[in-house]
Amino acid sequence: MRVRRHTLIGVAAAAVGLAVSAVGLALRGGMPRPSATAITRFVAEVPIVLLTDGSLVAVSDPDAAGRATISLTRGVTRRALGEVIAPGTTNEAMDNSRFVSLRSAGREPLVVLYQVGAPPSHRVIMSGRFGPTGAAISPDGSSILVESSHVLWACELATGRRTRLGSRPCTLLAVWSDGGRSISYPVYHSSSTAIERQAVGGGNPQVICNLGSARLETLSPGGAALLATRAGALWCLRLGDQTWWKLSTSKLAPGSHDFLWSRSGRLCAVLDRPDRRLLVVGVAAGRVVHSVRLPSADSLVSLFGWLPGESAITYTSAYADGSIAVKRVMVGE
Repeated sequence: MRVRRHTLIGVAAAAVGLAVSAVGLALRGGMPRPSATAITRFVAEVPIVLLTDGSLVAVSDPDAAGRATISLTRGVTRRALGEVIAPGTTNEAMDNSRFVSLRSAGREPLVVLYQVGAPPSHRVIMSGRFGPTGAAISPDGSSILVESSHVLWACELATGRRTRLGSRPCTLLAVWSDGGRSISYPVYHSSSTAIERQAVGGGNPQVICNLGSARLETLSPGGAALLATRAGALWCLRLGDQTWWKLSTSKLAPGSHDFLWSRSGRLCAVLDRPDRRLLVVGVAAGRVVHSVRLPSADSLVSLFGWLPGESAITYTSAYADGSIAVKRVMVGE
């Protein structure tokens, strides 16, 4: 779950238990589908992460010492938890009470584990970076994929013990696969990109797909599917049967889209910023299963997180009065 800090000045938040209004059309047959504009706004806080039970963690602006107050919203109940060293701008939920955060710290940032309690606490795991939301934490919640000094590591969150993964230069697009027994990652050649898979315990990597000249955009948690740009258009590839299908016909400009996979890897939300359209890709269905154009009043929109059950995607929107809203869009296959 990500929030770009330089765009979030004031706050927002509630992602569950809110009213829904129908304003979108599904791609199937043009029938109306429920989409969402339900909002709760707060001031002096920024929503930073959506926990796996749908609870929302928000943080105040840090003081001169770098400390901030964090709060927890569950449904319509909000409570302040206390002060903690301010989390960073990239955060990943582990469960209902913990999340990891990427904090700036000199030449290389720090991966920090936060415990959402009263009072809250935090602990530095290691220096480095973790990759896309939903893919960095292992399926059993015990480890995180971290890139440090151009090396990819599996770091145990409880002990800090690290295991080096692979012998190639690392990439933050690496994901856990086979239930955590292996990792999948792209390998870039001069004129093509391949996807390899390697067992965590070692051994030779296996090439599972060659993308040719297509540009990889994102790998799914579990490594079963990916999104890539081919001839300027966005495509999805299901790796199991090597099936491609086109998601859009418009040219895809670098940095114009935001991607957020559900934890299961079954669904991927795609935010087309220039077109103000939110697509939901169903991997098993092999098509776009939901499409809605976001309200024109929304600005500086960023995907935020999936609600429990993968029934809704949330996003943040900034407003001229300095507030930030967390909104939800109901989806379904």
